[in-house]
Amino acid sequence: MFVYGIASNDIEWTMSKIITVIFMLIGGTALFFGLFLIYAAFCFFTLEGLEFMNILTDGAREYGKYPVGIYGKRMLQFCTFIVPYALVQYYPLLYLLNRKTSPLYVFMPLLAFLFLIPCYAFWRFGVRHYKSAGS
Repeated sequence: MFVYGIASNDIEWTMSKIITVIFMLIGGTALFFGLFLIYAAFCFFTLEGLEFMNILTDGAREYGKYPVGIYGKRMLQFCTFIVPYALVQYYPLLYLLNRKTSPLYVFMPLLAFLFLIPCYAFWRFGVRHYKSAGS
């Protein structure tokens, strides 16, 4: 689907737009790595399943199916500053569709790597406070 989408759109591909797509893939990988790291860190503190984490993983797939405008300003802020989906999805797409022309939008997906800092800190917190269940 990705290859079909790339081949069948009306985007005029330049080197910066190709780099943007590559950064979107790399940033998205870092973002979901961080989410799964948080998910794993929560396992240090509970024996039950963590279904609420599906909001952040599966919910991101649903979030991306609709234009951001329908969610409102608060949801865009959440998806920019708390869990940075918008950094790897929304803002770079504005650049690809020529709605924003600033070259800063090319590098926004790489900011998802900053999300790994609190994720790793939470993981380390979990490791320090781990107590075995005894089995």
